[in-house]
Amino acid sequence: MVGTRRKERRKYWKPKLNDLCQCGSGGKYKDCCLNRLPGFDIGKAYTAACKEGKFGRALVFSRADVTQYTIWHRTNTAPMLHIGEPIEPLLRIDVNALGEYVDRLSWLYFNTGKWKSWPAALERLSANIGHGRWRKKIIYQRAVLHLASGGSRSKARQELAKLGPITPAEDDIEILQIFIDLELRNASFSGRTAFFDRLLEIDESAESQIQYRGGKAIDLLLHGDPKAAEAQLSNLLDEFRNEEGLSSDKLVRGA
Repeated sequence: MVGTRRKERRKYWKPKLNDLCQCGSGGKYKDCCLNRLPGFDIGKAYTAACKEGKFGRALVFSRADVTQYTIWHRTNTAPMLHIGEPIEPLLRIDVNALGEYVDRLSWLYFNTGKWKSWPAALERLSANIGHGRWRKKIIYQRAVLHLASGGSRSKARQELAKLGPITPAEDDIEILQIFIDLELRNASFSGRTAFFDRLLEIDESAESQIQYRGGKAIDLLLHGDPKAAEAQLSNLLDEFRNEEGLSSDKLVRGA
C-alpha cells in the first residue's frame, strides 16, 4: 500500500575495532581515533590546541578529524559511487574537504618533528576515498613532501608526472599551482598565461586573483610590454582597492 513502505536508512559505516585507523597513523582504530571522534564539532579541538601552541595535541585531534570525515564519506557518498550514481558535486566536496584536513595533518607532522613518518601515513591515507580525484590529492601531497623535506624539485616533478600530461583544462587548483611552480618557470609567455587564466577562472579568492593577475603583469613586463603590464596592475588595483581589509599598499606588495 502507498505510504506503508519504510524509508530506507543508509547504514552508518564505521571501521572495525582492529582495522588500521583511517587517520593514517598505522595504529588500530580502537587504540587511535575511536574515542576522539569530534562528530559535528569537527575541527574545533584542533583549532583550540593550535591557538594554545599545543601541536602534539593538535596532531591527535587532527587525526580524529580525518577519520571523522572519512566515516561520513564512506557512509554517504561512497555507496553511490559503487552503484554508478552521478554524484560529481558531492565527490568534489568530499575530496576538497578531506584534502583540507590532510593539509592540516601534513603541517602538524612537520611541526612536531614527525615528518619522516608522513610518507607511510600518506600511503595509508590514499585508500580513504576510492576515486581518481583523491589520488590527485595524494600525489600533490607527495610532491610537496619532496619539496619540503629535501628540496628536491626533480623528485617532486617525478611524482607529479604520475598524473600524466597536465593541461589548462585541469580543475584541481593545487595541482595547477604546483605545476606552474615546478614546470612553467621557463615556459613561453602564452603557455604560462593559459595556466594563469585557468587558475583565475576557478579560484575566485582575492588572494589568488591578486597573485596570478600580478603574475601575468610581471610576465608582460618581462616580455617587453610595459604598457600592458601597467594596465593589468591598474585594473587589479581598481578592482580590489575597496575590498575589505585590502589596502592599495597591500595589493601592490601582493602583486
